[in-house]
Amino acid sequence: IISMLCSLTVISIIILFKKYKSFPHRLIMYLSIAAFFQAIGYVMGDYRINDDNLPGLCVFQAVWLTYFDWCSFLTVFCITFNVFWNAYFLKKSDQFEKVYLLISWGLPLVIMVLPFIENSYGPAGLWW
Repeated sequence: IISMLCSLTVISIIILFKKYKSFPHRLIMYLSIAAFFQAIGYVMGDYRINDDNLPGLCVFQAVWLTYFDWCSFLTVFCITFNVFWNAYFLKKSDQFEKVYLLISWGLPLVIMVLPFIENSYGPAGLWW
């Protein structure tokens, strides 16, 4: 819950002070959005309902966490690459924003769908 509040605080500050006009701040906002939804997935596991009554909820949480965990990870990768690009080549990297979004939000969608091919989503321990 603290992660959710912190993510919402970062998102609110960026929007309130119109920092979204700056590319690096937008990258931080994308990461905060992914972290917010990632935290929701972990809260789902803390406040779960009896697994026998809602087996689909386990799969839903698995799909949710797979997607947003990868979104967070790949957004951090894109931010790290952006810092490297700016520091090493001393060039602006604003032109990479669409590529970063495709990597950060599109690639996780592909990764999330892959387990459906083999029906691999399901309980792992007490729950996903």
